[in-house]
Amino acid sequence: MRRAFFAVALLPALPGCVAYEIRDELRASNASFRELARSREELESSNRQLAQVNRELAEVNKRLAESSSRLVEVEKRLTVIDRNLGYISSAVDTADRALPFVKVPPTASEALPPRQ
Repeated sequence: MRRAFFAVALLPALPGCVAYEIRDELRASNASFRELARSREELESSNRQLAQVNRELAEVNKRLAESSSRLVEVEKRLTVIDRNLGYISSAVDTADRALPFVKVPPTASEALPPRQ
């Protein structure tokens, strides 16, 4: 019994003791685990932020789709207006040629002096 106690008491004093090596490795492993846990928390935070950005982008895409459909309708209406204005312009040109004695007053932009 004395020998066992003496051996146990002597173990910590031995250089390169297996127990100290195990302790040092456990400390290093714990430090690595703490670093991994910190990295995991950062990744989870980044994932939450990315999820929020994805939700916002989905909303933006939805609004863009709505705007796009409205712009298609506006384009159709503008095409009709442009065609009608073309008809009116042709009619005015025809009337201007047919009635040369009627003078059409200049438009506001034509009446202004040129810029210098």
